[in-house]
Amino acid sequence: MKKLLSFVLLLTILLSALVLSSCNNRKFQGFGTEFILNSDKASYTLSYMYLGKKGDVVIPSEYNGLPITRIRKNVFWNEHYVENLTIPATVTHINDYAFENCINLEKVTFESGSQLEDINNCAFADCYSLREIELPENVEHIGGNAFRNCTSLESVHIPKGVSNLNGAAFSGCSSLNSITIDEENETYKKVGNFIYELKNDAKHLAMCLGADENGDLFLPEDIDEINSGAFTLCKNADTVYLHEGFDEIPRIECAKAYVVAEDNPNFCSVDGVVYKKDMSYLVHYPQSKEDKTFTLPSQVIGIDGGLFGATAFMNVKYLENLIIPEGVKYIGDRAFWGSNIKYVELPKSIENVGFKAFYDCSSLKEIKYAGTRREFGLLMDLMWVNCWETPILKAVCSNGTKYVWLGIV
Repeated sequence: MKKLLSFVLLLTILLSALVLSSCNNRKFQGFGTEFILNSDKASYTLSYMYLGKKGDVVIPSEYNGLPITRIRKNVFWNEHYVENLTIPATVTHINDYAFENCINLEKVTFESGSQLEDINNCAFADCYSLREIELPENVEHIGGNAFRNCTSLESVHIPKGVSNLNGAAFSGCSSLNSITIDEENETYKKVGNFIYELKNDAKHLAMCLGADENGDLFLPEDIDEINSGAFTLCKNADTVYLHEGFDEIPRIECAKAYVVAEDNPNFCSVDGVVYKKDMSYLVHYPQSKEDKTFTLPSQVIGIDGGLFGATAFMNVKYLENLIIPEGVKYIGDRAFWGSNIKYVELPKSIENVGFKAFYDCSSLKEIKYAGTRREFGLLMDLMWVNCWETPILKAVCSNGTKYVWLGIV
């Protein structure tokens, strides 16, 4: 018994020591404001700040004689009291999600002489009321979705210091009609509706801001690569033109048709849909193509799952009925992920269905399959269908109807 009590006492002491060691860098100022001493022992991170009422928020510049250099992850997440925000010149890093979903935030002011370097992922995401922000000259990095869905933001100026701008930094900013680049910026240059990234003697397409007045988007020929998220701000591209040098197909949400140059050795296009040059694979069906019904050409034996860039039918908006004829053998990974398809005809010739091929197809209600119920059951193990609107999927097979419970309640 004494040994047991001794062990419990020792364990209690060890746990207390761990708690104390984890807290010894925490400092508090007044009620509800918390700072953490950084590893350099010469600065602090703002880790919590209580807001008692709606209005202006001024982040302190120092604590205990040392500067506040960082704003911690999630500090003001979902904080509806913030309307006008002032960030001191001492802050160098704004971490992920720091001000995400501050839905009443209208203006962000950086104090003169700001040393800010990093605006990390989703830092100001879903700040729907944000109208005014002037980025400091020292900013180097603007992360993915940093200003996602800031739907009131109309203009942004990218300062000269930015050397890492994520293509999706302003995704969903539906009112954003002007992005300017500082003339002294050595990494990013804007030409027409395109923003280019110049690094290591390579020219990347960093952002596409839209098509011409006719809805035509002619992708430039003199680029080495297209950055991730480059088309998140492209709103009005009805027809996308791909030159002979393209060996991957970019996925552009608003595209209704693709036109591939005849001398492209890799791809061809028929009625706005992209195929491999020999028509053996359907590579990409435009996400906003308005047809309700589509039948694959007889030459096709496979539906691509992203080997050539954009996945074949991922997130297709308007297509409801898809007929896949006999002869098609392969459906690639995630080929139909997130599409709004309601009805699919599958041939008996199907030999392989890729990983999560029909995942998140929330409207899919019926599949007509040329094989037997048993054969369809084997296919279902690969398809990963989940239908949020219809928990029971109807599969009409050659020897009867099979109802598949998808487990969604």
